[in-house]
Amino acid sequence: MNYGFLENWHDFLPREGGHVVVLSGNGDLSLVVRQLEGFYAELGVDVTRCEPPDGPWPGSRIDALRESSRDRVILVTLTGGEDTGSWPRSASLALLLMAGERVGHPVHDALTGDPLPARGRELLAASAAGELWSWDHLGDLLTGPGGYLEQVPGGVPVACGITGLEEVADSIGLFALADELMSHPRLPLLMFVTADGDRCRVRTAYRDGGTGSRA
Repeated sequence: MNYGFLENWHDFLPREGGHVVVLSGNGDLSLVVRQLEGFYAELGVDVTRCEPPDGPWPGSRIDALRESSRDRVILVTLTGGEDTGSWPRSASLALLLMAGERVGHPVHDALTGDPLPARGRELLAASAAGELWSWDHLGDLLTGPGGYLEQVPGGVPVACGITGLEEVADSIGLFALADELMSHPRLPLLMFVTADGDRCRVRTAYRDGGTGSRA
């Protein structure tokens, strides 16, 4: 898979109010929400956050909020354990963020405590004693039947991301997963997210039909 990197990590984000951006997955959603808030603050666009402990909000409530707040971007956090009614019909973009820092830890530790989609519960139940969470597991939790991606309504654009890269030493496994994910027809973009204090450094890769770049 050939891919390049966007000049600016945020080039794919909506730039004006009236959009609903939904974040889900088992990655560091709060970190990326803060990054998005900083981005929109620089643009002078107001933001409303809808997330626990105030949520998860029913999708219909978010749709109504969007109708009454078309001057702002609405950032919605879903854990992945909700039913499909939690997804707003007005969603403009889904960001699915996966926890890269859990690779190499026992499966039980990697998954226990998170509200999980059906695929996560299946992986947890099927794991052997002492089995370690792998990049293959992570990809399966994202794109497998009953995984995070399957929860996103059809027609909603999706970008995925891997957080916690400041704790990841296995770059070979990481880029092998990147190849796999970006070959999926619904995942044209992959965000590489590294924590940097209370914000993060992000690089966004895109599928490239030409020579591509791994720089």
